[in-house]
Parts: sequence; C-alpha cells; structure tokens
Amino acid sequence: MVRIALPDRRVRLQLVLRWRPRLVTYVRLEPVTVVRPTPAQAQCRLRFGELSRAARHFSVEEVAEMVGGEVVEVNGRKVVKLPDGRLLMKHQAFIKAMLTGWRSPDTRVHIPKWLREISRTYYTLPYSPELVKVLRVVGKK
Repeated sequence: MVRIALPDRRVRLQLVLRWRPRLVTYVRLEPVTVVRPTPAQAQCRLRFGELSRAARHFSVEEVAEMVGGEVVEVNGRKVVKLPDGRLLMKHQAFIKAMLTGWRSPDTRVHIPKWLREISRTYYTLPYSPELVKVLRVVGKK
C-alpha cells in the first residue's frame, strides 16, 4: 500500500496493489485504524515489537530448531527453511512461530452465522416486568 499525497491534508488515500489471486489495483480512503488502532491491533503490534527484540537473543540454529525447520545458506547468509519450504530470516521465523495461535484478549467475540440470521429475522423485545406478567397469564390458559 502506498500513501497518496493530496493538497488537502484532511483526505488521506491509499493506493492498494493486490497480487493474489490476480493483479488488482485500486484507490481507497485510508482506514481510520492506521492512526487509531483498535485495542486488539495495538496489542498485536506491541507483541510483534517485543518478539522482534527477543529474536536477537537466539541464534539461527536455535530458531530453526524451534520452528522445526533447518538452516540453509542463501547468498552467503544463513536463513531458516520452514517445513513448508519457505525461506525466512531468523527474526521472521521466530516471530511467526511465537505469534502462531496467539490471540489478543481484546478481540471481538465471534457471533455464529446462524445466530446472526436469527437476530436479523426476529426482533428482541426489551425486558419489562409487566410484559412478563401478561405473557404468564396468557400462557396459563
């Protein structure tokens, strides 16, 4: 993504290039989360920073052992070859291994699709004691 500079500084645009599954190029307004991230995004960014600092203390061989890969030399540099065949630098492999399966405690609760459909179809009544009494009386007949 590339930021597009405009004379009006209040409007921020992004040029988005997507390569997969096919090349798509479009312009969109910059998401508000770029400036004000959600709590979950902020925690993920913080965790990413902490792990990138922690990766300094491990050797390439130790990281390869952690991720279940092997050390390979490419252009005179040691990289980690993951079990799926991808080549990553030491800190990238370490961060990927440590963030796999990690979820922020501030993530939104996922509502199943069937419950969303029911909620969209039926209107929920607000709770009122009088309505409960009326429904109990009607139900006894």
